[in-house]
Amino acid sequence: VLLLAGNTSPHDHALRPSQARLLQQARLVFRIGHELEAFLDKPLASLSSDARVIDLIDVPGVSRLATRGGDDWLSPDGGDQPASERDEPHGHGPVDAHIWLSPPNADAMLGAITDALTAADPMNAARYAANSQRVRERIADQERRWRARLAPVGRQPFVVHHDAYQYLERHFGLNAIGAVTASPDRQPSAIHVRELLARMQATGARCVFREPQLDSPLIDMVVASSGARASALDPLGIGLEPGASAWFQLMEANVESLANCLAQR
Repeated sequence: VLLLAGNTSPHDHALRPSQARLLQQARLVFRIGHELEAFLDKPLASLSSDARVIDLIDVPGVSRLATRGGDDWLSPDGGDQPASERDEPHGHGPVDAHIWLSPPNADAMLGAITDALTAADPMNAARYAANSQRVRERIADQERRWRARLAPVGRQPFVVHHDAYQYLERHFGLNAIGAVTASPDRQPSAIHVRELLARMQATGARCVFREPQLDSPLIDMVVASSGARASALDPLGIGLEPGASAWFQLMEANVESLANCLAQR
């Protein structure tokens, strides 16, 4: 059962009564973690004692980066600082929760999901293992192709709508130089916008990536003021059909959008 569709923001979601009833019947609940789905904290606290909740952000093998704060998020060492040593930006916790935008993290989460399903349903252990291995091989194959697709544009500077992509940036060596806003529910200051435009001019940033689920006139203003091209990046997969291929489609669309926009002169 999927509680949040791709066009639903976890930042301000509230469970419907029908969803709450489904949750009460669950033996296993997978979520990214409190950092992203804090709205689940109270409902999960009332689950039966034999229900198991897996916060994927905490499973072994998942790499976690500190949330980049405000105007200093471009610091070369910022993402590697321990989360406890960083200031907490408004609307986000100290850890960047967009962990699924990294293929190695997806692989680590796949392992944890497989282990949990196997423990809950040992009669189907062989099926879970076979499915997991097939998906793991697909992740590895696609990761190599995505890396080759993005390698020619890795040095090209670009701007994102909000700071959701540092896992993707770090893994594929991309050069994001700023975000229009730090958080989807936070309006940037006029000073921030002016400094961002100045940074775009200084670096020659050629692309601004909007998010389809966020409606912000500021994006249009930044595009018009900078002369950059507009394209789209989507961290959540709006419009994608849930299923075994959804994550691959999400990553493919983002990789293609980056490669196509950044390759243009």
